[in-house]
Amino acid sequence: MNTGLPRYQTAPAISCSVAERTLSIDLRPYQSDLVDNTRLSLAGGNRRVVAYLPTGGGKTRTAAAIICMALAKSRKVVFIANRKQLVLQTSAVLDGLGIKHGILQADNTRNLDARVLVASIDTVHLRGLPDDIGLIIIDECHSVAGSAKLKQIMFSRNLVPVIGLTATPFAAGMAKHYEGAWRRVVRGSGDRRDSGRFDR
Repeated sequence: MNTGLPRYQTAPAISCSVAERTLSIDLRPYQSDLVDNTRLSLAGGNRRVVAYLPTGGGKTRTAAAIICMALAKSRKVVFIANRKQLVLQTSAVLDGLGIKHGILQADNTRNLDARVLVASIDTVHLRGLPDDIGLIIIDECHSVAGSAKLKQIMFSRNLVPVIGLTATPFAAGMAKHYEGAWRRVVRGSGDRRDSGRFDR
């Protein structure tokens, strides 16, 4: 049946081996470009990178691909969200992709020894993070400008790479870098409308 929508386009899947399993994550071309551009920016010495996709562009799925690549390098990753619903939503996406993870959020806390933690900012502020975190991903990173809690985490772990996800990288305050909070904004190339549908 022809729906009149353009065909669903994908880039080559991101694959990585984690704990003797191979994970494969299908991405749209613009998502794959964002993963590549983020990786290149970090490799170029930028430890605070904003990864920009418009609303509905699939930031969580793109972050999952970055998490997969970090796991393949034996890094422990924490994904920090500023709302309970975003913690649950991210956990559901990771479950759907087969990425084992723990949750650090008030009474929902579980599996803290997992290589990936999905955490709420409030609980991280109260309990802290494990010492062996190798990558921090902050959802809705434009909120860092007004969040002392997020800024404290970023600056207390100033040697750990941080990737911020946002649909609004040019929100008030972002360009000021807030004492060095963000160093580079990257995005994927192409037009997400070419994919025919949007996802998170």
